[in-house]
Amino acid sequence: MTAAQANISPVAATQVPAFSQNTLVQVVQPDTPLRLSAAVAFCFPGGGMTVSGLRREIARGRLEYELIAGKQFVTPASMQRMRALCRIPAQHNAAQNGTIRRHNRLPSPTADISSQQALEARLNSLSKQATLPTSAENRRQKALRN
Repeated sequence: MTAAQANISPVAATQVPAFSQNTLVQVVQPDTPLRLSAAVAFCFPGGGMTVSGLRREIARGRLEYELIAGKQFVTPASMQRMRALCRIPAQHNAAQNGTIRRHNRLPSPTADISSQQALEARLNSLSKQATLPTSAENRRQKALRN
């Protein structure tokens, strides 16, 4: 029986049936291939991750994927491995002394000082580099201009 014989629109006949979240949990196994959009909805039901975010993780080499017919698929198991690779361990030292380091940058020598101390250090280094001419040098320059 075709879609026309069943009085169903051709678009509705090709659509994938909708599953509730409970049904998906029963159907999806750790090695079930999911399109990136389905993986985002299934593995991050609260939001916070996008398809482009998964593509960035694929490009960084942290998310394994399968390329089938030109389409990217991931499994819940590969998503779990990616999450383990992306996990940053808690640093109890940072909580004790009240400073927080940014994890996506290399540590800098000024990471544990206040912003005012960093500004003062920067101004001191600039003042050492650029010294103002003395009054004798000013008189010499004026004489050269005239």
